[in-house]
Amino acid sequence: MIIEECNEPTVEVSDIEMIEVSNATEVISMIELPEKTKNTDTTENKAVSSEIVTSITISEQHDDSKEIKVLEQQPTSEVKPEAFSYLQGFESRMEEIQKEELERKIMIINAIHEYTTYSTAKFLTKENLLILHENIDHLASGQSDLYKPIRSKMETPLTSPSLRHFVWNIGERLGISLSERANFIKTIFPNELKNATLGYLVKNLKDTIHSQIPIDSPKYDDFKFDYTLINKAQCEKKMN
Repeated sequence: MIIEECNEPTVEVSDIEMIEVSNATEVISMIELPEKTKNTDTTENKAVSSEIVTSITISEQHDDSKEIKVLEQQPTSEVKPEAFSYLQGFESRMEEIQKEELERKIMIINAIHEYTTYSTAKFLTKENLLILHENIDHLASGQSDLYKPIRSKMETPLTSPSLRHFVWNIGERLGISLSERANFIKTIFPNELKNATLGYLVKNLKDTIHSQIPIDSPKYDDFKFDYTLINKAQCEKKMN
């Protein structure tokens, strides 16, 4: 009897690393990249990182059990073009907001000028009232270096409480600080407030002292003035 020795055929596996770990064989195969990406230089290999690399793992855990997992490295996420459509109209909306804010500020300044004439005409000459209006414009635009001092009438002088209340009222509409208000009224009426320091004015712009120009706090987001308060205060002054 002739026994032929049977050799098991060998299978050549190129570019495949065989790893045997406790009855499990893992085969990790990297999909071949285009020829232009094959380079042994490590720096050039790193340049391929932006391409999608797929690794396939086949695990033989038991005789009839096979698990295939496909893991992909997703490319870097980018802003979707349609996301920019959400911002359409942003610039036009910002222009509308700026326009509305400017219109509101103009309305506030106009209301302050009307209030100024109504509340101080009794105490100022026409020339000084005009200068006061100019000073208010400088206050609204933050140009304190352009303030010009004036003086109230000798026969009907403005008192310290009236001036403090007046500047508190207009400053509240303009949204300026107490120190800016104190500096404004002290600079404009140096004679009437010669005995008042800036520190004193800051602390006492709003008080309960009776005067011909009373405190007029704006209601909520409204900038309008209540002229009945002035009428009442000045009528009471006449009676006294």
